[in-house]
Amino acid sequence: DPSGGHATARAFTSERYGCRMMTALHPAATLYAPRRKDAWLLDIARFCALARGEVAEKPPVLHGIVTHMTSPVDIQSLPTILAKSTRPIVIDFEATPIEWWHRDWRPYTVGVGLAGSSSGLIVPLMHPESSVPNWALQQFFEQMRPLMTDPKRLKAAHYSMYDALAWWRTTQLLLKEPYLPESMVCTLSLSHLLDENRPKGLKWLGRALYGWPDWDIDATKLHPLAETALYN
Repeated sequence: DPSGGHATARAFTSERYGCRMMTALHPAATLYAPRRKDAWLLDIARFCALARGEVAEKPPVLHGIVTHMTSPVDIQSLPTILAKSTRPIVIDFEATPIEWWHRDWRPYTVGVGLAGSSSGLIVPLMHPESSVPNWALQQFFEQMRPLMTDPKRLKAAHYSMYDALAWWRTTQLLLKEPYLPESMVCTLSLSHLLDENRPKGLKWLGRALYGWPDWDIDATKLHPLAETALYN
């Protein structure tokens, strides 16, 4: 198991054997650590789904790249759309692969959606291909301030400690008065509370629980905006 002892449910093509393979715990591991059996069973269920061809090659997600002053959704209308719903706001950043506090840290995009929805909107930030001017980004984050600082409106991210601080750092780069989101739910912590013995990574949880495909990009490199948006 190349994951260092954790079930990954990640499939790959073996050139040596000429077939698709998937990493998982050895069945005997569940005898020595019975609490890991549930995660192992999820991996086996995923292997069966792969064998039946039920897993797509790319994420079957609906997403749109928010643009400046274009329909159906532009950066000026997005805060209004989010304000009309009472569901939690979900966010996720794609950024340079360094700490959020580093002077060279720059956010490429931020994904914004509503909990329970299968679609999301991607806001281009400091990606080289972004056509959204800084003044429009400043206006967007100012319009988002009431929603993001309202303690009664839940926000969520898989690792909210990072995404909340990434939001603060982004507003710090764009606004005179940066602000930190309140009432931020961390699904990483919630997944641990539900089962402390299974892997906590977003990709494993997505693959095992929601049937996400084994699609990934190298997040340490800058990719075209369309590819970054799909990953986001």
